[in-house]
Amino acid sequence: MKKNLRILGIDDSPFLRGDGTCFLVGVVMRLDLYIEGLMTREIHVDGSDAESAVSEMSRTGTGHSCNIIMTNGITFGGFNLIDPLALYEHLDKPVITVTAKSPDLESIRAAIRK
Repeated sequence: MKKNLRILGIDDSPFLRGDGTCFLVGVVMRLDLYIEGLMTREIHVDGSDAESAVSEMSRTGTGHSCNIIMTNGITFGGFNLIDPLALYEHLDKPVITVTAKSPDLESIRAAIRK
């Protein structure tokens, strides 16, 4: 494995119903667990700007040195979605999404109907 491998880990901040925005938080970390950088971007709750924010984070500041992007799922700020394959094709960096549990599809459908 590459000694200087850097991973950009991304997750969203908590938000309350009615909030218009929340934050994406990114951490650039080396394999030796040294944190090289921390960044935030404001995104719209239930918006469509999470993917561009992830892209920007991976191209600027310490994010430009990352080799891999890891995200906590594909939804941020409610239903603000990213497309991992589109990000990979645009940035030429692997995108790994991790989820702690399987999504509750019925709850998702109900929320979309509202």
